[in-house]
Amino acid sequence: MQNLKQKMYPLFYKQNWAGNIPSQLQSNHSLSINEDLQQQEEGKQSSINPQSVGNNKSRKNRKNYSEGVYKENMAAALNFARKNPDESKSNIAKKFNVDRKALVERLNGFVEEQGRVGRKSILTKDQEQDLVKHLIVMAGIGFGYDVMQAQILIRCVLKLDDVEVSDPWFQGFLGRHPELSRRRAQTFNKLRMASLSSELIQEYFDLLKTAFDKCEALSDGSKLTSNRIFGGDEVGFNSMSNQGYILTAKGEKHPISLTDSYQVHISVMAFGAANGWAGPECFLLPGVRQKTKFNKEAEKYFPEAKIIMTPKGYMTESAFLQWTGFFVEKIQMIRGDPKNWCLLILDGHSSHSYNPEAFKLLNSHNIIALSLPSHATNLLQVHDVSVFGPLKRAYRQVQSEWLKKNGLNLKIENFPEILSPAWSQANSANNLRNGFRATGIWPLNLNWVSENKLKLKQDCKTAIEVFDKICQRNISTSNNGFSGLIERINYLNLDFPKQKADTSSNFNSILIQLYAKSEAHLKALRETTMDKKTNQIGEEHAKAKILNDKKRIQKLEEVKKKKVAKKKLRLEGLKLNQIIKKE
Repeated sequence: MQNLKQKMYPLFYKQNWAGNIPSQLQSNHSLSINEDLQQQEEGKQSSINPQSVGNNKSRKNRKNYSEGVYKENMAAALNFARKNPDESKSNIAKKFNVDRKALVERLNGFVEEQGRVGRKSILTKDQEQDLVKHLIVMAGIGFGYDVMQAQILIRCVLKLDDVEVSDPWFQGFLGRHPELSRRRAQTFNKLRMASLSSELIQEYFDLLKTAFDKCEALSDGSKLTSNRIFGGDEVGFNSMSNQGYILTAKGEKHPISLTDSYQVHISVMAFGAANGWAGPECFLLPGVRQKTKFNKEAEKYFPEAKIIMTPKGYMTESAFLQWTGFFVEKIQMIRGDPKNWCLLILDGHSSHSYNPEAFKLLNSHNIIALSLPSHATNLLQVHDVSVFGPLKRAYRQVQSEWLKKNGLNLKIENFPEILSPAWSQANSANNLRNGFRATGIWPLNLNWVSENKLKLKQDCKTAIEVFDKICQRNISTSNNGFSGLIERINYLNLDFPKQKADTSSNFNSILIQLYAKSEAHLKALRETTMDKKTNQIGEEHAKAKILNDKKRIQKLEEVKKKKVAKKKLRLEGLKLNQIIKKE
């Protein structure tokens, strides 16, 4: 590019580089632009750059400081220097393309021969590994650090009060440890965290194993296969969805993204099999009457889809009953022999869990329905784990492009057109198989709890042990530049008591305060328990259940009859009150 500009503006370059440009470069001024472009394509363009003129170190003579190459060159230089002690060290360094000072230091024993290249590291490898483990554990239990907090933690806990932990160093730290990554944290209330206990999740997997065995027994010994294991879940879309990150001017605090004022909520019920087969979609639209324009567009982009009208576009008991019939019909093409029993895994939504008519329909078609434990769908539901995340990201992108192309005129009938490319991309066979594998459903993984312990509540003890291990290191008591650091910590409120820390105290006492506060948080979290609330038939609400057990269906029907009788009495009482008022 520099040479191309030089040909285009020869007068400028003659005036500015006349004293430094060699004759070879000046002679090139007569070349035409077309000839220069041709030389670029053929790879014959001159390697001389005006910016490098006058630089004593040519590119060929620059030292290669990459770890492997430099170590090989240094080892060869050391061997040669020992065999030829009379040879000049400068000549040896030039011959093997290494640094002379580094060569002399290694020959004199001041530096290890296989020492790392570059400046001394802030942390040792063991310290970095301890820090990585601590950051991952704390993030897993909901007390993660952002970059600034992690930098302050490094300086405080690892005796670096007088060393700057800069942003470039931290980027290099992340590069050395690919197991760490920056993610936007989502809020997670204490009740949901408390439900992620190892005991509750293990009970679910024990029940899942029972369901596998029951399907095998009811199928005359035919083992449950991937084409007979299904997972179902619904996902909601809003016409006014967030557009995510955009590029804007630096310093702009509140960028905007225009959307249409027309707002509507639509739910889509998805289901798929463990072998990667994706079932047809079911749209839940708000309203009572069928929407003709939407139906035409849906038939165009989703020819096998079913459309159900609900009051607000969410799943209801009647809608779930209709979907159950649709599900039973569509899985016939993949389940094989209808005499063999299948397994359907759902969340614990009330429309799924207390619907005896739907459970009877599933029993009549040899299907066992299993519900997940409460507040655990982010870890155990197939579509939540591997499908809906990519789907929402792709949908936002397609919707944004559609609005730019068609203007702010988004209607409900445009939804199938926007959803179609995102759905085909996210609801893929590979994503479904990965989802069943990640949730431990297929292949059945009874060790899922122990393998994913960092995600569960039981790791609070582990977090304290790791934090304690870090804090037990020999800590410097130097207070150089320590006051400002403590002020930043107090400002960020990094798990410190409400009263400000005493800046005159030594490092060890500050660490004791930090550790004590973190331990108190973790202890409170560990003692948080789920309220053992029972549902309308006496079951613990949080636990997983086999939904269509015959005894359970009978209890649900009895409860439903009582509710209908109460409602009838209430209506009769209202009618009597109206008659009395008239009289």
